[in-house]
Amino acid sequence: MFSQKERATWKAHDGGILSLTFAADGKALASGGKDRLIRVWDLETNTEQVVLKGHSGDINALANAPDGKMLASGTPAGALRLWAPPGRESRRINSPRGGLTALAFPDNKTILSADGRNLVILWGVDGARRLHEWPLGSPVHSLACSPNGYVAAGTEVGTIHIFRPDVVPAKSGE
Repeated sequence: MFSQKERATWKAHDGGILSLTFAADGKALASGGKDRLIRVWDLETNTEQVVLKGHSGDINALANAPDGKMLASGTPAGALRLWAPPGRESRRINSPRGGLTALAFPDNKTILSADGRNLVILWGVDGARRLHEWPLGSPVHSLACSPNGYVAAGTEVGTIHIFRPDVVPAKSGE
């Protein structure tokens, strides 16, 4: 049985909050908003730890790496940034298709991005290079990674696709 009692409430952004992600240890929460800022909150004290600046648009996607050593942020314009604690930008990835709608880390070495044009892309975080693409036939709006290596992608037309990024099909002719 779930309790409906709120643990805490506070004003976090000027404008709407479009994305949230918990730190791997559950002690912090990152929020992204229409104010183009990412704020990281200490959940023990409900205080702001750091403000990450640099995006020129709404922050509509956030994800934390499983080891807690990297935070990813994305915008509808396709800007994907990787941040290393305590708030230093470490990489920029410009999605050629643009329109990022979701982010997820399947592990600590790769990140998945989804866009509104039917595509999920697996990127290497070390060199920000594209490792693989999955065209899914309709716009992708959500991603989730399981502890046993599966990825779920939810689409605009109501379908869920399940796949494993470590099982990449060979290209024809190989």
